[in-house]
Amino acid sequence: MKFLKELKFSGSRIKDIPSSIGSLTLLENLDLSNCALVGKLLDIFGDMGHLRNLDLCGTMIKELSNSIVSLESLEILKLRDCTKLEKFPKMHENMKCLKELSLTGVRIKKLPNNIWAIWGGFKTTEDMKHLKTLRLEEIV
Repeated sequence: MKFLKELKFSGSRIKDIPSSIGSLTLLENLDLSNCALVGKLLDIFGDMGHLRNLDLCGTMIKELSNSIVSLESLEILKLRDCTKLEKFPKMHENMKCLKELSLTGVRIKKLPNNIWAIWGGFKTTEDMKHLKTLRLEEIV
């Protein structure tokens, strides 16, 4: 399984992600949408340097793992309808590949005054030249 590129748990009753998923270092697409995930998404992403698409839409997670900032190849991060999501980690400049971020329907208590501050080290919009879609509709 170490050569696995796509893993879909969409709609499953999985409540926790096994830490061994972090050993799938060539994984490019991880779909956990509409799973029964709850609480904090654990720090499992450290060695997943090829992950490009992470779909957590419709899960009951309250907080994202800080290891998300280590996903340098991440292009799409979908958090739509994560109605329990309250905390968003400070992102850093190593996430320059991010093209789409969907925060529609989340309950994040506080977004930064300047939305670009989500990516921490970015000083200008030029630093985020790859970002094409930022969805912030219906933030509760």
